This record gives sequence, C-alpha cells and structure tokens, in this order.
Amino acid sequence: MSDFLRHSSADMSVFPRPDDLLSRTEQTLPVNDRRWTDGYLLPVVFLSVAGAASVVWIGAIGWTSWRLINWVIS
Repeated sequence: MSDFLRHSSADMSVFPRPDDLLSRTEQTLPVNDRRWTDGYLLPVVFLSVAGAASVVWIGAIGWTSWRLINWVIS
C-alpha cells in the first residue's frame, strides 16, 4: 500500500518546482540577440515586385483577351 501511495497522482514530485519554471525562462534569448525586422526588408521588396509584376501580367492577358474578343465580335 505504501508503494501505491508513493506513485499515486497525489504525489507532489510530478508537479514542476518553481525553480524549474524559472530555469526555462532563462533559456530564452536576450532582447539584444533577437532578430528584428531589418532582415525582412529584402524579402518584402522582392515579394512586392513579384506581386506587382503578376498584376501587370494578368492585366495584360485581360486586355489582350478583351481586344481579341472585341475583334472577333465586330
């Protein structure tokens, strides 16, 4: 019976101790070592240019289709 009580769910050893929780927060990077938005400028510019080129390409296809349909109908 004492073996059952030692491994029961009421045993306090299964709960994290406060010093365990504090040691987890110490593992995070300091604020100065974190990556900021400076490294994201080039991908944002690239995706913006690619998106603008896609819009122009779709517009050109639409304009050409409209001109072709207008020519066939008339």
